[in-house]
Amino acid sequence: MHECDLIMKGGITSGVAYPGAIVKLAERYRLRDIGGTSAGAIAAVLAAAAEYRRQHAIERGDGDADAGFVSLERTGPMLAKDLASLFQPVPALRPLYRTLLAVAQAPPGRRLGGAVRGVLMSWRIPLALGLVPGLLCLVRADGAANVIAALFLLIILPALIVAGHVAWLVFRVLPRHDFGLCTGQTTAAGHTRGQKAFTDWIHERIESIAGARAKPGPLTVGDLAAHDIRVASMTTDLSSGRPWQLPLRAGVHHFSLAEFRQLFPADVVAWLVEKGEPSGRDSTPGAPADLHRLPDESDLPVILIARLSLSFPGLVSAVPLYRADTERPEGATAVMPLRRCLFSDGGISSNFPVHFFDGFLPSRPTFGIGFAAYDTARHGPDAADRVHLPIAPLVQDGRVRSIEGVADFVGAIVNTAKDWQDTLQSRLAGYSERIVEIRLDPETEGGLHVEMDGPTIDRLVGLGRLAAERIEHDFDFDEHRLRRALVLFATLEDALIGLAKAYPGTGESGLDYAHVLRGHHSPYFHESAGWRDDPLAVFAADLMRMGDRAAALRKDSTRRSIGDGRLPSRDADLRLVASPDTSLP
Repeated sequence: MHECDLIMKGGITSGVAYPGAIVKLAERYRLRDIGGTSAGAIAAVLAAAAEYRRQHAIERGDGDADAGFVSLERTGPMLAKDLASLFQPVPALRPLYRTLLAVAQAPPGRRLGGAVRGVLMSWRIPLALGLVPGLLCLVRADGAANVIAALFLLIILPALIVAGHVAWLVFRVLPRHDFGLCTGQTTAAGHTRGQKAFTDWIHERIESIAGARAKPGPLTVGDLAAHDIRVASMTTDLSSGRPWQLPLRAGVHHFSLAEFRQLFPADVVAWLVEKGEPSGRDSTPGAPADLHRLPDESDLPVILIARLSLSFPGLVSAVPLYRADTERPEGATAVMPLRRCLFSDGGISSNFPVHFFDGFLPSRPTFGIGFAAYDTARHGPDAADRVHLPIAPLVQDGRVRSIEGVADFVGAIVNTAKDWQDTLQSRLAGYSERIVEIRLDPETEGGLHVEMDGPTIDRLVGLGRLAAERIEHDFDFDEHRLRRALVLFATLEDALIGLAKAYPGTGESGLDYAHVLRGHHSPYFHESAGWRDDPLAVFAADLMRMGDRAAALRKDSTRRSIGDGRLPSRDADLRLVASPDTSLP
């Protein structure tokens, strides 16, 4: 089979389109590296489980190699039946949940009406009780002024009751559940109805798709790695103000047994306790006494990758982890205290991590599947127009969206702040032609439309299959590699010319780079004169000569540099970027 990597965008319920796309892609491609954020992370771990089962069966020479993908394909019909039941709010927060859904699922321009319907549906009894004093006053009113006062009371008292209850839920109850209406664990009402919440459901699907294994415990990152399968996602540590790439590799995180029991299935928690020893160190006064170190990457259950990435703010509870606080007051003890960190949705940092699994020159394609709003006037009325894979190089600056109200304005600010890097990256030549876009109707499909009916979900699953078919028919790997090489080499040429201008130039100290690389004393790394002279300084000099050569070619009228060629649009720079994958010890 051909090999490919796969990246999937976040989108809450939009992810129901992914099973169809994954299964169709798997008919031709062996999935190697699979990633995504939020809903894309769920799809990634399910796809990894299916590929694991295929490779496991091939290695053993028994069983149906495609059984995992057959099981994954059944996920669409299951979601058509169970999607709404996967989101089970904390009982005390159910009124807020119903109101949020009423607002989110209302058509644009009718959100205020949705909010009113949500309040009337969720606070019927408090509203009715609040009307009683006003009605009594109205019945007994004997003058115009009293009638006006009674009518005023009829409006104000119910509003105050609802506002007070909302404030109590938002500022007191919601923080106790780590700022999420749903924890992901099945509630008592869900157990009664036989309906699993999303964390329990995802865990069950992972294990069912992966199939029976001789090794006990949940499917882990190490199980996948044994078959050359890698899964990755993003999460956001709000307490530290930074993203982390999953699975966590830094080895600095701890978890509370009691807190994880509220978030994960019992067998997953038992595995984490078995593989992650007790922290066995002093921590901040008042911190839990049941802290355990998060297991090493190989022993990390893949359900954690999905759950740490899927913590949509306000809807899904953040996941608490603990790590050492390295910034301590003067005179503090040598032991660094463990502080509680809240890990929220990966989409806050990168909702479409197209940079995952990237290399300068790809040896296999990394396909991306994303979502956009469907507009009949812009895109056309046919189903085929709802899936788009750009073939020609993108030269335009992208679609322009109307901003007509306060909600549009605020939403545009938030989305631009969190998505601009992914948006620009996905439009580069060498990236854009491998990203297929599924266009969803924002009024009825995806997003927070957790009550989509069966036909709507079936339609999204079909769009997912159509997206994979578009990749199969229209994607040209050699064309992709050519565009990528042209953009890379032209950018490298500019970077090397700039390096040649700086090396061996002098700085404030008057010493050139050659001397600094060989002789400057630094407290930050181990001194090794031999290593600094060769290869460090020699390598820098070689790069400088390449830059001098490129600069000379640009000045030579008889030769042409790469930048003089007919290149695709390339708004690209080479720069050092901090990795969200690791942390300094």
